[in-house]
Amino acid sequence: MTAVSKILVVVLACFSIAFAGFASVSHSSVAGPNWESHLSEFPDFVFEYTEGEPPTWSAKVRATDETVKSSKVLADVLLACQQKQIQDQKEILDGVQKQIPPLETRLTEIKAANQADTDSMKGKETLLVAELDQLYQDINEARDVGIKKSEEAHATRVQAEYRREDVFRLTNQLAEIRTDYFHQEQRQNRLRDLLYRTQGNIERLEHRQGLLVKKGASIPDEPKQPDDQDAIK
Repeated sequence: MTAVSKILVVVLACFSIAFAGFASVSHSSVAGPNWESHLSEFPDFVFEYTEGEPPTWSAKVRATDETVKSSKVLADVLLACQQKQIQDQKEILDGVQKQIPPLETRLTEIKAANQADTDSMKGKETLLVAELDQLYQDINEARDVGIKKSEEAHATRVQAEYRREDVFRLTNQLAEIRTDYFHQEQRQNRLRDLLYRTQGNIERLEHRQGLLVKKGASIPDEPKQPDDQDAIK
């Protein structure tokens, strides 16, 4: 902004000197340039021509209706408008130049604050990168653990399948054993019934034998039972 303002000051000074030159020439010679053709170069001003003795030219600021100058020579009026423009632009330039130091101070403060923010963000970025790396590491470890658990689960399923086959086989064997046990129980019951009947018969025969002995019947000797050796022979 400082370089632009300096250039603007130089340009305005050159225009002012040039315009003052040809305005002074117009005072010394009635036959001068056609100043009315330059009115379009001042769009911020309103020009009025008043006939009379002598006729006069006047100019006002278009925005504020402020009278700039009245003169019988149009070049004087144009020169006044030029000076008014230079003065207004100089005031604007002065105002801008007054704003430059606080703005530069503010810019320095902002740069310092931005630098502090930048340093802080870089530190935060470093922490976030470290956290991200740790997160990636945790994910990889969790993935490895998951793979290991999956392999263990597969091995467990295979082992369970083997155990299930063993259970089916043992269940069938148990069913066969229970069936055999039931048959043995049935046979044992039949033998027990046969034993009970045999014992009953023996008791009845012994009772009958006792009655016969009381009546005087003789009982033959019991045949000799062969021992185990004789049985083997």
